[in-house]
Amino acid sequence: MGSRHETSKDLVLTWSELALRVASLLQQRVALSMENNKLKQQVARLQQEKLIVDGHYQSLRKEVERLKLCLAYSSNSGVGTKFRSSSTSDGSSLDALWQMLDMGKLHLN
Repeated sequence: MGSRHETSKDLVLTWSELALRVASLLQQRVALSMENNKLKQQVARLQQEKLIVDGHYQSLRKEVERLKLCLAYSSNSGVGTKFRSSSTSDGSSLDALWQMLDMGKLHLN
């Protein structure tokens, strides 16, 4: 009878250890789920920010193209010739001035 008592005692200890382990794993799962939800929210926020930045970038590209067209038009209409002769002493073209435009300094508000 002693061995049966020892066996049941061992089973109770094993059961208690397993119960503690399960409780610990459940707590870990809850913590990981919360962290996962925060990361999902962060990813969603970053995706929205990327869409905004991409939109600004596209707007800037369109503005650059518009400015190039305006510059080409003003060059063809004679305005560019007057500007070139009065603003550059060496007779360089407006294209050289256009190249000086720093895209990094353009901001949309």
